[in-house]
Amino acid sequence: MTRYFAVVCFWAAMLLSGCAEQRSPDVALHDADALLQADDPVGAEKLLREALNKAPGDARLRVALARTELATGNAAAAQGSLQRALSLGAPKDEVAVYLAQAHLASGEAQRVIALVGDIEQWPPARRPMLAASKVEAALLMPNYDRRELIKSIAELFSLREDAQEHTAVADMEWFDRRLADLRRAHPEFQSGYEHFACRRDPTASHAAKQIAQNATVASTAADRRVLKVGPNHELKRPSDAAGIAQDEDIIEIEGGQYPGDVAFWAQSGLLLRGVNGRPHLDSKGRTEREQGIWVFRGNDIVVENIEFSGARAKARNGSGSRFFGRNLTIRDSYFHHNEDGVLTWNDPESDILIERSVFAQNGYGDGQSHNIYIGRIRRFTLRFSHSHDSVSGHEVKSRAQFNFIAYNRLTDEDDGNSSYLIDLPEGGFAYVIGNVLEKGARAENPNAIAFASERRGTEEGELWVVNNTFYNRYLDVTFVANRAKAPAYVINNVLAGAPAILLDGPGEDRSNFRNPAAGLVDPRAYDFRLRADSPLIDAGDDPGNAVEVALWPDFEYVHPASGRPRQRVSSLDIGAFEFCGW
Repeated sequence: MTRYFAVVCFWAAMLLSGCAEQRSPDVALHDADALLQADDPVGAEKLLREALNKAPGDARLRVALARTELATGNAAAAQGSLQRALSLGAPKDEVAVYLAQAHLASGEAQRVIALVGDIEQWPPARRPMLAASKVEAALLMPNYDRRELIKSIAELFSLREDAQEHTAVADMEWFDRRLADLRRAHPEFQSGYEHFACRRDPTASHAAKQIAQNATVASTAADRRVLKVGPNHELKRPSDAAGIAQDEDIIEIEGGQYPGDVAFWAQSGLLLRGVNGRPHLDSKGRTEREQGIWVFRGNDIVVENIEFSGARAKARNGSGSRFFGRNLTIRDSYFHHNEDGVLTWNDPESDILIERSVFAQNGYGDGQSHNIYIGRIRRFTLRFSHSHDSVSGHEVKSRAQFNFIAYNRLTDEDDGNSSYLIDLPEGGFAYVIGNVLEKGARAENPNAIAFASERRGTEEGELWVVNNTFYNRYLDVTFVANRAKAPAYVINNVLAGAPAILLDGPGEDRSNFRNPAAGLVDPRAYDFRLRADSPLIDAGDDPGNAVEVALWPDFEYVHPASGRPRQRVSSLDIGAFEFCGW
């Protein structure tokens, strides 16, 4: 009754004052917030749409509209409103808070994980709410690493302790309600809270103490079985575990050599990881089913800290890992001297993430096999990784609809004879951001980035090539070869070394720098940092946003196969690195 009375009074006041026809954007925002507080999101949405008819370019109104759409259960509309707000210049961190909620409401947990990423990249005021969304998404993903989940939950409560000084009281009330909902809905969330409480309070319960003392608490959670593999365990080889594993098992493989061992994994939800060093699966030319060292048929697979080498097959595409399922994550792994490093199948609902991994000298030598070859999937993300010296093939090839290739080192090195550095043969929507790219003197193709080479003339999709550092040792190279009618946006890139054509095909050339030296520390030795006198410093343009993707580089590659946050110092520097005195 109180809320109903508040709403009636609000609208009566509006009618009596005549404000309904004269409301400015600032007044509309204030009044819409009041209606939301009074539990009238429909009224708030109507008010905001009227304001947007007069001020369609006001990003603040778009964000507020998304809040009302979320409150009325229209997550798809909220996503659209937030994407429009980004394109109009709304702050990325403000939009991200509500976009994460919209993705969750749409059942897109993986997109939340990708959106939030490293929580340290966000302003302190936004971290608690974004961390809550990331934890909720992780709780909804059956293949998410339980150890990382517990760590994230503990981090969330640590942020809560420090949030009061950064966050408005109303936001804190909403945040606390959300934490309470998570604790009621997810037993694992309560375990994470106990882990946090035990670390902060020595008098916490015995159960919480046991959790805090167990470094592998997530792995040994009641709902996941751990199979240990190694010379001192009952299961001596990974293939022994493959024969008895069940869905959702964790396979922990002791570091060491496992020569000639290959395996077929039919299960879903597996986490396979190396412990106490990195296990090396040198197949000695063998492959499981003439396909790969590890062949996966299940869904939701995570591979961490494994080395694969030596795969050969009659079809000349023996792979370190061959994946036929849906959703794959590879972290901290090493693929070398196989005919294909990673080769995946087609599934339009599948997402694949590869991070902090190295791919070297994979390829049969016929140009048909590659370091990384991704099939027709929904989304492929490659970050903080090093792919080099593919043997006559591509450093990265992907047929995914959405490609995010960011903060990697993709290079031919001194003797490499790869074809393309990045091949996106079917086009799609692609974001190539913050990479170190190098074309070697022995390369077998003059194009560095190839887009839509097998769907020439397609009008679908877009290519964004932003803040990359390209070093060329080859004659007559084209940096971006766009064979689509869809545009390629080439922004803030540096082309050093031998001369190269920046863009062949339709698109936009903005704030790119072409100079043999370009003020880099020592590009011949792969040191692409900026010298203090570099003309690249503060010379870049703000690349803006591409729908929901923020194009400003937030990280930079660190060799080998790692990354760090990219500092924001004055205006954006051109290329993959920001000058900060290091």
